[in-house]
Amino acid sequence: ARARQALALLVPQEDYMAAAFGEKKWWNECYSFLVCKSVYGTEVGSETYRKADPARAKKLMADAGYKGEKIIISSSKEIASIAAQAEVLAGGLRNIGVDVVIEWADWGTTLTRWLTNKNPPGQNGGWHIFATGNSWSTWHNPLTNVGIILNPEGSWAGWPSDAEGERLRTEFIQATDQPSRMAILDKLHRRLWEIVPYVVTGQYDQPYAWRKTVTGVLPTSKLALWNIDKQ
Repeated sequence: ARARQALALLVPQEDYMAAAFGEKKWWNECYSFLVCKSVYGTEVGSETYRKADPARAKKLMADAGYKGEKIIISSSKEIASIAAQAEVLAGGLRNIGVDVVIEWADWGTTLTRWLTNKNPPGQNGGWHIFATGNSWSTWHNPLTNVGIILNPEGSWAGWPSDAEGERLRTEFIQATDQPSRMAILDKLHRRLWEIVPYVVTGQYDQPYAWRKTVTGVLPTSKLALWNIDKQ
């Protein structure tokens, strides 16, 4: 977990968000694995990571066993916000002496690589890190947030395994009332910040625009292309 902890201390969230989404009105700092301001959007356990500390990040990388190997970031320039975060990440790693390269590809190839390639980094498409974004619609609940599935059989390729975190996530899902869920959530979220399955880089709003002649647009977190009418 030390290398992931290092990444969490590497760069301020505002650097990622400003590079990816521009003006502050479109984004906020957020230290919840489950979407800030959602029902389960606690930030408990994140206190250590709310201020970037490159010196500590460098030590954690050394403690993790880093000895100058080339670190591969997999990304695509076809989605500007993802490419921008990859660049910020690479810059932060270089600042602490890490040898890093971004390997660019089209979005389809990149996504397939993330989800299916289990080869060691540097071998037949294997990778170390990627930057991405996800939607409130699935990320706000331990049941649907694939990033906190801590059983490699059910999560993304390359994801960490943690029996304690997965036990707590399962307990949350199986709880039969909301007070029980909230009590388990506190323990789960603290555990997530101990193992850092992924690094939270902030939270952004997705703006949508349409002409006055277009009606029936539904207020959803993902643009729903039904119920639409044109006058």
